[in-house]
Amino acid sequence: MNTMVCQSVTVGEQASTAIEKAFQKATKYEQQVLKDKDPEYLHQMRVGMRRLRSIIRTLAVALELPTAASDKKIGKVARRLGTLRDLDVLMADLSENYLAYLPTKEQKQLQKSLQLLEEERQDALAEVRSTLKSKRYLQMKQQLQEWLAHPQYRSIADMPLQSVLPDLLGPTVSQLFLHPGWWVGVRYSDGTWLPDRDLSPEGIEGLYAEQGECLHDLRKQVKRVRYQLSLCAYPEDAYKDVVQEMKQIQDVLGAMQDSLVLEQVLTQRHHRNWQKSMPVLSDRLQQVRQQYWQQWQNWQQRYLLPQVRQQLRERIIGARTLAESEASEEEAAESAGKDSYSQIAQIHASLVDSSSANH
Repeated sequence: MNTMVCQSVTVGEQASTAIEKAFQKATKYEQQVLKDKDPEYLHQMRVGMRRLRSIIRTLAVALELPTAASDKKIGKVARRLGTLRDLDVLMADLSENYLAYLPTKEQKQLQKSLQLLEEERQDALAEVRSTLKSKRYLQMKQQLQEWLAHPQYRSIADMPLQSVLPDLLGPTVSQLFLHPGWWVGVRYSDGTWLPDRDLSPEGIEGLYAEQGECLHDLRKQVKRVRYQLSLCAYPEDAYKDVVQEMKQIQDVLGAMQDSLVLEQVLTQRHHRNWQKSMPVLSDRLQQVRQQYWQQWQNWQQRYLLPQVRQQLRERIIGARTLAESEASEEEAAESAGKDSYSQIAQIHASLVDSSSANH
């Protein structure tokens, strides 16, 4: 990272640039979301709203924003979008990754769940449309546009961004490293914390049941770090490699959470013992979860390494150059087996042959 370049950018300048970018993304697809033609537009708008909220929350110390554009007001809009988006993801997962691999009897049962979910989706869509046409939402947009035209700051906004990065990023990264989710299903051996690779399928299911909420909360913290690193990086690719890792961790933890939500939906739509009437679906869901867990263990092993944590701390406070940090991280990645990571989509693809053989 070029320190001299970073020092020429103030907190206020970075804030206004980031807010404008997120605001444009959050409102660009508004009409397409109202028309409900493609779920991707909803996804992009939700991401924009979340980023906008994260920026305002992170840099609140430097901003004088209108009341209607507070992070809480933006958060309410993001949650409405999120409810609809979560239903889209759940329905797509059931349709694309499970339905086709089930016997006819189980397909019919799952179709009933999809029909009920579609009814819920229509209600959620109505809520989104109402929100995007509401006086409160329109006022929020107008006040943000006015602020972007004439930004109002507090005194700290004149500080060089680089000089306050440790204070902006440090607390969130510390919360990430201290989160109890990293220690779920690990054991202590010879002075090192390692994922327990000998867990039985029943043991993994037990950890999902007992620690699912903890891992879901860790995912939220990973997302906060990812957003903040993206926000505060200058130049924009300064933390590109770390942001990419955070995204991959977030995806794996998100897939794990989605599988738990899927099971909850099946329990609500059918009955507590749905596994007996839908054994193929139950078996596939368990296999997928076990493979998610293996991917998660790779990340656990990496981020429980003291040197990996220290390298990220040093990069945040600018103790070493970007090139030095990248070289060290490559060495740490090799020792942690980073190259063994696979994409989540491959999990379902790997089960196609076995499902076909059984049915």
